Amino acid sequence: SNILSSSNPAVSVSNVSIDRRYLLSKALIAGAATAATSAISSPAEAVITADANWPLWTALPVAPFNRRRTIRYEVAPGVYAFDQMIGIYYVHVPIRMTVVAVHQNDPNKRGLVVFAPVAPTKECLSLMHDLIDQYGSVRDIVLPSVAVEHTVNAGPFARSYPQTKF
Repeated sequence: SNILSSSNPAVSVSNVSIDRRYLLSKALIAGAATAATSAISSPAEAVITADANWPLWTALPVAPFNRRRTIRYEVAPGVYAFDQMIGIYYVHVPIRMTVVAVHQNDPNKRGLVVFAPVAPTKECLSLMHDLIDQYGSVRDIVLPSVAVEHTVNAGPFARSYPQTKF
């Protein structure tokens, strides 16, 4: 169809000016798609090791039960996602923890903020330790919802970092 048609609310037929919101939303969608595809440089391996063992799986008995492989990837500079799979029957979905490096220019405030903790397996804590070495200690843990897949992991995760504000 013709972009100059009067049915398109993003275009004014009289002066052919394109609405800024329309352009920004298209740019945002394109940018998000580019970031999502470029953030993952190589396919992740789903190898389950002993470090992926989660002994408290009975608190939320969903697949893969005691095996919680953690995959970490950088979403943006200083922003990391940690994914673990959970599922019931044949539907498996990732739950995601986001870790953000904050105040990197101030040595007294620098550190990490954790949003929506996942199961703190040895593997997950090892991946966190790499970020702690680079950005500083875990400063805050934020539980943004009461979703059971995160609340059941919040306490054990917070106990791994007792100096952290929760």
